[in-house]
Amino acid sequence: MEKIPEFLTNMLEKQYSSNDVKRIIEGYKVKRHLTLRANTLKTDVNRIKDIFNNNNIEYKTVRLV
Repeated sequence: MEKIPEFLTNMLEKQYSSNDVKRIIEGYKVKRHLTLRANTLKTDVNRIKDIFNNNNIEYKTVRLV
């Protein structure tokens, strides 16, 4: 996120210390990986993998501990 909306900054300033607000805003700027979880009541992991592979979407399978 390049610029934090003013309403969000104002809301954070009302709830947190200035040091915490600065840390939160810096956290928004960090690029993160997208995490998905398959709802196994509706599909399964292999179906999701097939969809990703068919659409040339890179992914990494991670097991829950």
